[in-house]
Amino acid sequence: MSVAKEDLPKMASADHDIAAAFAEALAKIASAEVSPYPFRHFVVSDLFSEEVYRDLLAYLPETNQFRATEDKARVAFPLEHGAIQTLELEKQEFWRKFGGFLLGTELIETLKQKFDFQDEAENVHYRYVSRASITRSWAGYQLPPHTDIDAKVASFIIYLPHNNDFAKFGTEFYLPVDRDFECDGTSARHAWEHFERVGMSEFRMNTLTAVCRSHSSFHGVRLNDDPSFIRDTIGYTLYRESIKK
Repeated sequence: MSVAKEDLPKMASADHDIAAAFAEALAKIASAEVSPYPFRHFVVSDLFSEEVYRDLLAYLPETNQFRATEDKARVAFPLEHGAIQTLELEKQEFWRKFGGFLLGTELIETLKQKFDFQDEAENVHYRYVSRASITRSWAGYQLPPHTDIDAKVASFIIYLPHNNDFAKFGTEFYLPVDRDFECDGTSARHAWEHFERVGMSEFRMNTLTAVCRSHSSFHGVRLNDDPSFIRDTIGYTLYRESIKK
């Protein structure tokens, strides 16, 4: 399936049970096989129905509605009440529904079970909080090997291309040249030359790629050197907060 922007229908998913579509996506996430190499991750193809995926593309914000980030070639639109209110009414309706699914407790519980996250440890109770945003990047953007901070216990990205022509710009998985090297839970981005690419999840339509954060979960995105390529995604992060008993 290839989707031209001018051919996108308006609110196609309004004609069917969107709650059922989200339940189906949750089931796909729950049943996906977790790969242990080079770190725990999983990939889900055809995450949503064709109708919901078309709506995702049709209702993306305009570039001037995104917010600047620390990366000059990347902007973000947080899926939170204040930001969604700035959109046109039709888009507000869709992203409220979608945000309800994405930031709901069912997805949190599914990921906790998926990666065996516990609610408690000795003298500590854990609280899990999720955040999500739509991101858009263009030529010049790259994300060197990194693992994320300790508070981010898991993350996933949903790819939103109109076709699969730019599959090479997916999420790459790395091993350090020094196999004993680990990241200490900082937000550091590491030099490319110190890493070897050992796998990737291609940038394909309607695909989710999830990563369980560890001190060796090195992943990243190669340099976008194609002026014609705009990389739209939805990023999700699951945070764990420690509360003393």
